[in-house]
Amino acid sequence: MNKFKKNKDLLAKYKNNADWHGVLSLYSGLYERKSNRNDYIINLVDTNPQLAVQCELNSTREDRNFNNRLKKKLIANTRSFANPKLFTENFIALIQILDTKDLLNVVKVKRKYVHRMIKIILNEKPNILWDLFIEFIQDKRHNQRLLWFIERLPSKSLSITNIAEERCFNFICEHLHSNKRYFHLKRLTKSVYKIDE
Repeated sequence: MNKFKKNKDLLAKYKNNADWHGVLSLYSGLYERKSNRNDYIINLVDTNPQLAVQCELNSTREDRNFNNRLKKKLIANTRSFANPKLFTENFIALIQILDTKDLLNVVKVKRKYVHRMIKIILNEKPNILWDLFIEFIQDKRHNQRLLWFIERLPSKSLSITNIAEERCFNFICEHLHSNKRYFHLKRLTKSVYKIDE
């Protein structure tokens, strides 16, 4: 049995055991050949996308081509809206690996799916919502999505913890007010709470 076969067997045995995820993400860096390491990670995407991303983020070898390949596969998997579990797992993984501008390409979805994204973002990485909202405003093609997101924000779900977030909030409020989006302005205000530093 060669080393690569042993590695695949280890992956198959422990990939669904959360206690082993830290070990497996470090283990992916032990491959001598880059192609074997990349295969190891790509094979994880369909069954455990968050572990696949963890392996890539823990890598000491930067490989932009592979990083883009991984992102494309995760984005393709988020198109499976009929399967909420698959969508959720892949979207959580994407939040960890994409910057806010790239995330815009993922949120180009129908209105009825926005509530899933809001719930995931609030649970996993709520601070990116401020940056995402700013991106919505700056790219006019996404202005409508800003409104959809605000409509679905639960009350007191967004915190303001620093000056940068407060500036984002004020900027969004000014944008909504200047466009006479008073309902959305009220909705956003109700969703925010301030944490004193």
